[in-house]
Amino acid sequence: MLICSAGTELYYTKDFIPDVGWEKHINHQWKRPQIQAAMEELPNITLQGAGAQWPFKISYFATEKFTGDDLANVNKQLYDRKLPAKVLLTDNKYLDIIPRRAGKGNVVRYLSYKWKLPVEQFITAGNGGNDIDMLQGQAKGIVVANYSKELDVLQGKRNIYFAKEPLSSGILEGINFYAKNAKKQDK
Repeated sequence: MLICSAGTELYYTKDFIPDVGWEKHINHQWKRPQIQAAMEELPNITLQGAGAQWPFKISYFATEKFTGDDLANVNKQLYDRKLPAKVLLTDNKYLDIIPRRAGKGNVVRYLSYKWKLPVEQFITAGNGGNDIDMLQGQAKGIVVANYSKELDVLQGKRNIYFAKEPLSSGILEGINFYAKNAKKQDK
């Protein structure tokens, strides 16, 4: 299973079969054209190219001048126009707007409900700001070594393992950590 595009896409098997139920769920109140039009009025952001755009994700580059006030203005712009959406900023460079019901943490909860498995039995892994809601939930989280500074807020949190290895090696390291701890608890 793959969670892609900041938690707006969910695929199964090597054939990338989309979860149509997830798409229907996050499409509720998603007003992409109106959101994109509202964003055109804001400074310090530039729409990314067509390759970065997806049906449930609008992606922008934030300029070097982009500040916390600009981020607040993005949220206010959407709120004032009654456009429910989540705003994700990663590395203070990449701004994504996704449906309110989307996001990686919501995908995990959706799968827990769909598969009738406790969230605590899930293991998630990530390295960027748009992974925070997935990592800090009730699932066990792995932060790989090549993470961005937004994830520093997770240091010392319960059920978060900071791997010493980057990428897939860090994921395997984290899975081994949780497997060893599960064996200890079983004894």
